[in-house]
Amino acid sequence: MRGDWTRALQFHLRASVLLFDYPGFGKTPGRPTESGCYASAQNTFDWLLEQHYKLGQIVLWDKSLGTAMALELARRQSQCHALVLLDPFSNVPDAAQVLLRVPLGFLARNRFDNLAKIGEVEAPVIIIGGELDTLCPAWMAKKLGEAAREPKAVQIVRGRNHAERLSETEWKWIAARLRESRTFTPVTPSTERHTVIYERTNRTSRHEIDV
Repeated sequence: MRGDWTRALQFHLRASVLLFDYPGFGKTPGRPTESGCYASAQNTFDWLLEQHYKLGQIVLWDKSLGTAMALELARRQSQCHALVLLDPFSNVPDAAQVLLRVPLGFLARNRFDNLAKIGEVEAPVIIIGGELDTLCPAWMAKKLGEAAREPKAVQIVRGRNHAERLSETEWKWIAARLRESRTFTPVTPSTERHTVIYERTNRTSRHEIDV
């Protein structure tokens, strides 16, 4: 599944892609706590900067639960090129009520409160939700869009569910929004590279970058 996303990102956005595993996923040991997931994301981001990429070249991208890590990084890294949230959730209490149909979210230790944080993100924000998404309903994407700063772009795709891939139309829409956000800067001293997309994976390798 993640390999499909990687190929799609490379093909539609002409992007290099860096993937990593959160604690408890793939071969990464540990449990997927909120603080541990944020730390793993930050460590990977720091590694990327050590490879001489610049903040303005990096697009933070993730889907579903992973949108919390992308958003937290974007909150810390105000100069990244953009934040892309695909099928995002607002926070764990809201998600718990959707999935369990009872308000048990107040019991959760890990809250991943995207809704409370998104207003602190200074980078351009792009949000895509699905009209038929039953895991992260479209109203969550709308709430996040309302709370986000400008510049921002929100699209709720008619007839799309949580597992459905993006169509050619949606990819073109994302590419256009990314072009509108900020100007890409060539990497130095190495040869010119395309924007790096940052995304989570359940694959076994911790770091994978295609240039």
